[in-house]
Amino acid sequence: LFAQGVKITDKVSQIWGLRLDLNSAIADDPFTLRYAIQAKVYQGLSVRFAVGGAFKQPAPYLMYVSTALPGTFYSSISYQQIPNTNIVPEVILNPELGMRYDIAPNTFLEVIVNKQIFPRRINARFVPIDKEKYPKAIDFNGAQGARVYANDSSSRSVLNSLQIILKQRNLFRNLKMNIEASATFNDGEDDLAGEQGVIPVYRMVPFFLGQFSVDFVPRKNWYVRLESVWSSRWHRRYIIDTKDYQSAYNTIPGYYNLDLVVRYKWSKHIHTNFKILNVFNAEYGGIDATGLDIDLRYNPQLGRNIQLGVNFNLE
Repeated sequence: LFAQGVKITDKVSQIWGLRLDLNSAIADDPFTLRYAIQAKVYQGLSVRFAVGGAFKQPAPYLMYVSTALPGTFYSSISYQQIPNTNIVPEVILNPELGMRYDIAPNTFLEVIVNKQIFPRRINARFVPIDKEKYPKAIDFNGAQGARVYANDSSSRSVLNSLQIILKQRNLFRNLKMNIEASATFNDGEDDLAGEQGVIPVYRMVPFFLGQFSVDFVPRKNWYVRLESVWSSRWHRRYIIDTKDYQSAYNTIPGYYNLDLVVRYKWSKHIHTNFKILNVFNAEYGGIDATGLDIDLRYNPQLGRNIQLGVNFNLE
């Protein structure tokens, strides 16, 4: 169920929202709220504030993943991962403060300060195996237990972000050039599972992320778009204690990536497309797959990739 109220005046706009979720499998925290207000300070300048709550229902994979291998002696089983159907949703609180200034009719600047708070994370950990439930279980690689995903009431994560966005449209009318640039600065902290301490970063999020895109029409029927991404280093998800955080092994280096798109319009019905993804063949790692110690430390992404295509419009 969802209800929303809106009030708009010449200077101020407000939105209230209430959502109720009833799930037969997961009944925790059924209510979520949101509120937002935007005010026009003067011509071309507006400020806004928003706050909202949400929950993230655990994926079935987290609850039902199970991995087991034959043991070292007859009929024994080595459990690497065991299911946990008692996981409840993660709760998220998200306040945001923003400002937008129209510098010119086709140019605006936006500044956004955002905070995300996760008071109860789902973490991967080792837990003892219930020998009554798994009578044939043996210790996995000497560990007294198996991997499992579970809620950690003592685990709390905070992500602080500052984003600056600048957009310019029709910079040169004969080229119909549009430019968009943004810079995002991230800071935060993660409370590690099992009371292993707090690290001064939010894992899997780079400290800095810059984006720049430009598109234009160099000649009639032609269209060109360039997209650039700069990313600083980040920390991988599988960090079990503060000592592990300090290891360079768990830091993924940053990268620069450029994509190019060229389109030619032969007629109203036929367009051809030419794309080069990762123009400079940058080598960089992606995010972790599971958050467990079985993930690759460096998850290689696609190198230079060239695509050719034709669009047919029958209308």
